[in-house]
Amino acid sequence: MHTDDLTDFYRGWMIEIVQQNNGFQSVCHSPARQRLDDDVMYSREFLALNAGRALVDLHLACQQFSGVLRELYELEKLDFEEWRSLTESIVDAVGVCR
Repeated sequence: MHTDDLTDFYRGWMIEIVQQNNGFQSVCHSPARQRLDDDVMYSREFLALNAGRALVDLHLACQQFSGVLRELYELEKLDFEEWRSLTESIVDAVGVCR
């Protein structure tokens, strides 16, 4: 990490704003060392920081929704194929729930 890099914490995640030649990139790390980034370069640090926060929010919402689906499956409100299809559609649509 460069000394110029900005680091912030949001909802338990560390968000690093890394300056590249062509802009700023946000890289998010969970407490369990899971890494998220969107491979987008931003023109300003605050844009990259806001994008990192949005990425964390999206990931957490996806986890919560996946948990609800799992509970519905365990309560036999969804069959296996419904659960699998819905869970895969979240991953496909959002891309951060891996």
